[in-house]
Amino acid sequence: MLERALAIVAARPALHPSWKVELEANLAILEAQVGNYAIARDRGVAALASLEAIIGPDDPGLIEALILVGYAERGLGELDASAEHMRRAVTIAKRGLGPSHPSTANPRIELANTEVARGHTREAIALFERVIADGEADPNHERRLVAEASLALADVLAKTGELPRAKKLAASARDLFGALEGLEA
Repeated sequence: MLERALAIVAARPALHPSWKVELEANLAILEAQVGNYAIARDRGVAALASLEAIIGPDDPGLIEALILVGYAERGLGELDASAEHMRRAVTIAKRGLGPSHPSTANPRIELANTEVARGHTREAIALFERVIADGEADPNHERRLVAEASLALADVLAKTGELPRAKKLAASARDLFGALEGLEA
């Protein structure tokens, strides 16, 4: 259905170009969700290029598209390219929104996950720790992302032998996720 909508939008150039970008990005997300990372990457790159042409190369509106492309690249094992896109998303978020803004958390987590995949443990730990510290300092941070960073950091630390700290972070993540489930119930 989305592909049909994309064809309709493409056939009507008078429609706003952002509609095509939105549809292309949604198709990329669907492809990534089912493991079609090459198709997701290609659709994501197309959406990113179109979006850059509309809003410019440094607009925070690019963050989600950059993460999408980086995620697909990580799924393909293209870790250097993934890190480049994720790093750019973090840079744009920090520059456009502020270094501790809650919207910097997701790009940092995704970059950290890529750094873990690359074997860059220290870099990943620093990124996860920054998300957690920002979340503790600002109640406006999305708790789900703080919990996600805590759990991912616990996993990395457990693999490096830092079990007491890993257990503490895992318990913190469990509590955060539990509190979120209580809110959703």
